Amino acid sequence: MDTPPASRLLDLVAAFYDAGLGLGSWQDALDKLAVVFGAASANLVLQGSEQGGTPEIVAIGVDEAGVEIYVQHYAVLNPVFPAVLRVPVGAPFTDSMVASRDVTLRSEFYNDWAHPNGLDQCLFSVLIREGALNGSVCVSRSAREGEFEQPHIELLALLVSHLQRAAYAQIRLAQAGRRGGCLRTHLQLGSRALHRRP
Repeated sequence: MDTPPASRLLDLVAAFYDAGLGLGSWQDALDKLAVVFGAASANLVLQGSEQGGTPEIVAIGVDEAGVEIYVQHYAVLNPVFPAVLRVPVGAPFTDSMVASRDVTLRSEFYNDWAHPNGLDQCLFSVLIREGALNGSVCVSRSAREGEFEQPHIELLALLVSHLQRAAYAQIRLAQAGRRGGCLRTHLQLGSRALHRRP
C-alpha cells in the first residue's frame, strides 16, 4: 500500500479524538479509517460495566440489521472470536494470523454472514481489556479489495494508541456522567445509526 499523506493521517487521528470527546461522530472517524485502509467496512466495539454485558457497536459498511444479527447469533461463531480474548492489547492482527483460512471459509459465520455482507479479510486490534471494560476495532475488506499486507498491519499499529485514548476518553466521560444516563447515551452509539459506504 502507498503510505497515506501526513495530512490525511492527522485528520484521521483528529477524528478519533473528536469522536471520543463527543465533538464528532464515530461513524465519521470509522469512514475515514476505512478509506485509509482501502476497506469496505470498519467497526468499533465498546463495552462498559454499566451496560450489563451488552456491547455497543458502531460501524460503517454493514447495515443495522446485519449488526443486530451479528450480535445475536454470529459473534460467537466468528473463528477469530477466541483470539480476541487472548491476543495482547494493542497488537494488530489479521483473521488469517489467528484462524486457518480453510476453517474460516467453511464456517457458518463466513458463509451466512461475512460473505453476504461483502466482508472477506479482517484486520483487528483489541483496544481495551480491563475487567468489564472492553473495546476493539476492526477494518474489513471485500474479496475484490484483497488481503491486508504488512504495511497495513504496521499502519494500524501506529494508530492504535490514538484509538485507545479516544475510546478511554469516551468511556470515562460516560462513567463520570452515568447518573444522568447510561453508557449507551454518552457513547452516542445507542441508535446504532450505521450506514453503508458506496
